[in-house]
Amino acid sequence: MILVAYPKSALKWLQWMVCAYLHGDVDWLLADEHVPNCQTVDEIEGHRVIRTHAPVDFAWTTTQRPVVHVVRDPRDVCVSYFHHARKWGDIPASMEFPAFVDRFNAGTIYPHQAWSEYVRRWENRRAITVRYEQVLARPHHELLRVLELVDESDHARSMRAVRLARFERMRDLELIQHHHHVDLARSDPTQRTMRTGGAGGWRDWFDDGMLAAFMDVHGVTMRGMGYA
Repeated sequence: MILVAYPKSALKWLQWMVCAYLHGDVDWLLADEHVPNCQTVDEIEGHRVIRTHAPVDFAWTTTQRPVVHVVRDPRDVCVSYFHHARKWGDIPASMEFPAFVDRFNAGTIYPHQAWSEYVRRWENRRAITVRYEQVLARPHHELLRVLELVDESDHARSMRAVRLARFERMRDLELIQHHHHVDLARSDPTQRTMRTGGAGGWRDWFDDGMLAAFMDVHGVTMRGMGYA
C-alpha cells in the first residue's frame, strides 16, 4: 500500500497509525523504519506499506499497489508548510508569510507543483481519498477504511493504534527523540513539527487579498475536494 500526500497534509499521522497497527508500537524511529518514505517506485520493494510526497508520474501509475491519497484544506497546509520550511531552513528566516504564499501558489517549493495540480494528478490515479478533517473527527473509522486495503480489520488493534498515534504523544516523542532521528536532528529544535494538530487555523494567517489570490489558483480543486 502507498500512502501519498502533498507535504504537511498530515501524512505522518496516518503513517504512525498504520505503523502502530501493523507492528504494535510506534515512535519517530519506528514509523520511518516500518513505513518508510520512498521517492521512486523502485524503492518500495520489500515494504508492505510506504509513504511518499512524490508527484505522480508514469512509474507511479503502473504500480499495482493500492494508493491512499491524504488531503487537507490547502490553506491549513500552506500555514503548516510555512512553519515547516522555517524549521528546516528551506526559506530565509526573514521571509514573511505573504511571500511564502506566493511561492506555494506558484509551485516553486517541493514537490515543485502547486497544491491543486498535485492533488488533481493523484486523484486521477483513482486513489482512495482520506481527508485529514475526517481523520480528526473519527480516526478509528478512517484507519479501518485504510487498513481494509491490506486485508486488516481488527477493531481492538485499530483503537490501540489510534491511542499510540495521538497528537500529544507524537509531540512529546518529537522532543525526546529529536537528536536521535536523522531528519529531526538537522532541523531547528526550537520549532516543533507537531504544532497544533487542528483544522481551520488558516483564518489567523490569511487576509482578504491573500485569500482571494489563493482561491484564484486553487479554488476549482478545493471545491472539488469539498474545501470551498
